[in-house]
Amino acid sequence: MEGDIWHWIAKLTPPDESIYAGGTFYIDISFRNDYPFTPPICKFITPFYHPAVMGNSKICIRSFYHWSPALKAESVLMEIYQLFTEIFWEDC
Repeated sequence: MEGDIWHWIAKLTPPDESIYAGGTFYIDISFRNDYPFTPPICKFITPFYHPAVMGNSKICIRSFYHWSPALKAESVLMEIYQLFTEIFWEDC
């Protein structure tokens, strides 16, 4: 992974008002060869129990279904961060 610009490990700390507050969560992010035309593959490394996270730890968020090359990694991380405080049932 080190030196591989197509594979990231993100570290997220939930906000204080979250039921996950006090935890630290790591996410494996893999960018495919055709990025930015396809979304990155994101999986929680740290166990995270949420309706938007599948049994294989793969994350299910709205931007993956409505992907645009204009979206950036930052917007993906912000949407994942929202999972700490919100459930988007229509995305699950």
